Amino acid sequence: MADDADPPRRFFQLKPKAFEAVNDVPAAPAPPAPDPDPAGRAANPPAPAGRIDVRDLFAAATTPGPLLGGSRSTAKNEVHAMLSENHARAEAAGLNAVTVRARRPSRRKRDFWLLLVGGNAVLAVGMVLQPIIAIAGVVLYNVSLLWIMWFVMDDY
Repeated sequence: MADDADPPRRFFQLKPKAFEAVNDVPAAPAPPAPDPDPAGRAANPPAPAGRIDVRDLFAAATTPGPLLGGSRSTAKNEVHAMLSENHARAEAAGLNAVTVRARRPSRRKRDFWLLLVGGNAVLAVGMVLQPIIAIAGVVLYNVSLLWIMWFVMDDY
C-alpha cells in the first residue's frame, strides 16, 4: 500500500519589527507668545510642538503659574464683609468665649483599691482549699488589675 503523502511544510515567522504609529501627533501651529509675569518669568511656557517628552512635563510642572505665583489678591469683597459681620455678631453674643472647666477628680484610684481588696478577699477564701492555685490566682489577679487600671485604661 502506498504511503499517504505528507501535507506541504508550513513556514512560520515573527511579526515585522516595524511599529505602526496609531496616535501620531499632527504638526501644531505656531504657539502664542507667553504671558509675562511681574517677576520676569514666563507664566505660561509655550506648548511644545510635536510629541511631549518627560522633560517637557517636568518643565511645565516646575514653572510657576498664576496659582503658584507670589501675587495674591487681598482686596476685600462681600464675602469678607459677611464673615466679619458674622464674627462680630458671635463676639457680641459671647459665643467665642472659651472657659476652662475645672478638672473633676478621677475615680480610678478608688475603683482600683476596691477591686484589689475585694478580689484578694475572694481569693483568700481559696487559700484554705487550694493554697498553690490561690497564690497563683492572687499574683495573676493583682498584676493584671494593675496593668489594666494604670496602663491600659484612660483616666475616667
